[in-house]
Amino acid sequence: MKILLAISERDLLTSLQKSFELDGHTVIPAFDGVQAAASLQNVFPDAAVIYEKLTRITAGQITESLNENDVPSVILTVNRITEDTLCGESTASSYLAFPFSPDELKAKLDAVIRLKKYGTAHDIRGVRIDEQRFKLGETKLTAEEIAILARLSQNKTVPNECPFIYINALNKKLASEQCGFRIEYVKNIGYRQVDHNE
Repeated sequence: MKILLAISERDLLTSLQKSFELDGHTVIPAFDGVQAAASLQNVFPDAAVIYEKLTRITAGQITESLNENDVPSVILTVNRITEDTLCGESTASSYLAFPFSPDELKAKLDAVIRLKKYGTAHDIRGVRIDEQRFKLGETKLTAEEIAILARLSQNKTVPNECPFIYINALNKKLASEQCGFRIEYVKNIGYRQVDHNE
């Protein structure tokens, strides 16, 4: 499997490259956005890990190119994940905040790769969810949001341990796609679907 590592911290780039190569992956290393963009002109990887503070060409620009070619990506973020991040035009497939272990990153990457390979396409309230393309209608989804929608589509509640930031961002996306319902917390039960007229 080919993995693009676009990371503007040489020590981190080197250590992650060695770790992924030991697992049998082919790594495409890029120290900045220009190198990442150049590598994408030759071949698109199976997945990508992008450092949020990528230099010369931004992480958002690289992620946008990856999204256009349906390449799943994980953004390594030094800042708190916000609704603006999750609802932006260049939303990644998943996010991982510093500090993290290599195993945490590999778990995130495995999750987005599995969705890309085995995800299904189905409707929820008349709106298409394409798990392989990480989309709700025309709106970009993260792997975490897809997991929430998967539970709701099976009439299951979502545990209240689920980070609220994903629920809040997902409610905005549901509204933008006119899905006809929102996600609301019910005490002692968890998050569930609620019709807009309830």
